[in-house]
Amino acid sequence: MCRFVAYFGAQSVLLKTVLEDPSNSLIKQSIDAKEGIHAVNADGFGVAWYNFNVDNDPALFRSIQPAWNDVNLSNMINKIESSCFLAHVRAATIGDVGINNCHPFVYKNYAFVHNGTIGNFNLYKKEIATLLDEELYLSIKGNTDSEHLFYLVMHFIKQGKPLKDAVKSAIHWISEIQSKSNDYSRLNILIMDGSQIVSSRYITDINKDSLAIKYLVSTKNNLAIAISSEQLSDEPSWEELPLNHLLSVERNNMNISIEEI
Repeated sequence: MCRFVAYFGAQSVLLKTVLEDPSNSLIKQSIDAKEGIHAVNADGFGVAWYNFNVDNDPALFRSIQPAWNDVNLSNMINKIESSCFLAHVRAATIGDVGINNCHPFVYKNYAFVHNGTIGNFNLYKKEIATLLDEELYLSIKGNTDSEHLFYLVMHFIKQGKPLKDAVKSAIHWISEIQSKSNDYSRLNILIMDGSQIVSSRYITDINKDSLAIKYLVSTKNNLAIAISSEQLSDEPSWEELPLNHLLSVERNNMNISIEEI
């Protein structure tokens, strides 16, 4: 399955320090993932990052090229600094290989990536689409379960739910509708809005290969967090997010909470 990583902290860092430099960086995972079902994630990639000196909405770069073989990505991450960014490498399961199916997906100030799948998605695609208002529905450009899941979260945001609760509501909605047919879901989600980040590790079948993992670091005496589908290094300070739990972090005080979904 796909791999993702995010950095969230008080101080900006070069994107390459997270996406390229670690011994098991996301770019390395695109060609040789250690924990996923698919070792090779070559069906496109994307990066979303925030520059708060410009505005509060994320910049976005996506490509259908393999991440390890894209000179534009290599040049970009060696020049851009951000205190808030996420990236994704894709192994296509639902939806063809195309730019509109590459993660991250963005809407207003939100950026989203997903590792996993909604089992038998075609059975539920229409029900998700019907739930969305016209603006959200017309914002869907691709044909993946992941993009529909993102806009399902946005649906609950527009209902007035905080980001953390919107993610939980979307997961519960999928789980409830699938319970009628005993289908499964693997919903490892990572979403940020510039002021907070929320990540889930949620699986309803026995396959537990894809892990959302967190790591606390100190950057210029300020707390930061990296969240990844698998450890970026062998350092012992990495911790595993418990199965079927949700991690949330607020940027203003870097307050971290973990709770059951």
